[in-house]
Amino acid sequence: MDIYAIVLNEPSETAWNRIKENWESHYLVSDTLALIATESPAITLSIAESIGINKEGGVTGIVFQISYYNGWHDRTTWEWLAKHG
Repeated sequence: MDIYAIVLNEPSETAWNRIKENWESHYLVSDTLALIATESPAITLSIAESIGINKEGGVTGIVFQISYYNGWHDRTTWEWLAKHG
């Protein structure tokens, strides 16, 4: 699976609801960070547009494709990454 990080400038319930509606495999890490996993590669632009990260959608943020990761976080985050990565 491919993993993408969605980083918002500020919390947006609308954006998180769109993630839940459009991306079955998702994990909300914090109020400004979410991860999604896709079976096949996605285009970051299509992910951003599905969430409303554009001029019309009014959500400001960035979508990154994640190739490698490391750090210190709660166990649930690492379990989700291990399952989908």
